[in-house]
Amino acid sequence: MAPILVAMDTSTLNGLARDLSSSAAELTGKRFVNELSVRGYVPVISFENILELLRHKNGRTVNDRIAMFAVFPQVAHVDALQRPGEPGTIVDILAREVKAYLSDKASDVATIARSVRSSLFGFCDGRKIEKWLNEKREEYRPLAQGSHQREKLLSSVSHVALTGTDKVKVGSIPPNSRVDQATIERYLRRLQSEMEANLREHGVEGLDKAYSDDFAAQFVADQGASFSRIAGPDGAPAFARFRDEWLRERRIDPIQVSDRMTIYDLAEMSAFSRKLKLVSHVLGLAEPVTVRDIPMDKCPSEIVQTGVERCRRSAPRAQGGDLIDSYRATLACYCDITIVDKRTKEYIRQLRTQNNLAKALIRKVVCLSTYTDFLSEESLPTSGETKDD
Repeated sequence: MAPILVAMDTSTLNGLARDLSSSAAELTGKRFVNELSVRGYVPVISFENILELLRHKNGRTVNDRIAMFAVFPQVAHVDALQRPGEPGTIVDILAREVKAYLSDKASDVATIARSVRSSLFGFCDGRKIEKWLNEKREEYRPLAQGSHQREKLLSSVSHVALTGTDKVKVGSIPPNSRVDQATIERYLRRLQSEMEANLREHGVEGLDKAYSDDFAAQFVADQGASFSRIAGPDGAPAFARFRDEWLRERRIDPIQVSDRMTIYDLAEMSAFSRKLKLVSHVLGLAEPVTVRDIPMDKCPSEIVQTGVERCRRSAPRAQGGDLIDSYRATLACYCDITIVDKRTKEYIRQLRTQNNLAKALIRKVVCLSTYTDFLSEESLPTSGETKDD
């Protein structure tokens, strides 16, 4: 019988580790793990889990979290393409999706998901994960602690409207309007001002202001350099030519952009283009793949991640774990059960109602008050390779 893969969120793992390290609650934790094994459930982790588990400032707490894995007879992990046998990241998921599409461009997205699942996970005894974590602890713990502020920033950036032009449709801008240096400078001043304000008002609470302001300034400087390069020192190109050159710099074919698309849609496409550049490196491709080579809607993880992030933008503020939560949500395409927090479950519910591709891809998703509630959840699959409709 195929194992039933359960993507566990870090809160669930932390609760289990806390009980296993307590003389009063250790038996509860061990009974839970034993029952999981009896029912055929195998926990799934990714490198994002690893960073969160190692982030705690208290060394003893980190020890307890690492020791927890020893009680699991089997653990599955997203297998890292460049480090086989070690937990991988969301990039390893996207890379496999791209590879599956390139090998058969006639495949629909559901077929791609099935192909990816067949090679996505590595399996090992939990003691092997414990041993690996102890070996890598000193290497990865500074990374885990140092990435926290950046995760807050990226959670904020993906949540807020960077400018008031996010919803402006490309087709509403007159194609022959001129883009001169004065126009660029006015736009950049507005961009930086609105970006700083939106990050303060709608970003993660506690996000360092100097850190977010520095990011906004660098982002605007990068955009300004690109705009000026396209416009030329003395030129004032028509918007249509300016837009097409901006797209080409990001390896996007202008023919892929319709007048109905918004500025936010273009930003999403540009972000996907940057991901594909990283994926090309992971896959060792001689020629980087671009948005011309693979549509966003052929990548299950991209459909779910961007969909959850769009739904999340209705909330008044970003939360610190939003970035990792959207990464974890992508596992719902590949794991039989995915444990998420209350907010992410609601966003996934909204996404399922809005996007038929996402509805077809996403399997069982649950939210728990405590890890022991998992075993009393209704309608849990009783064998692997299931799909919750």
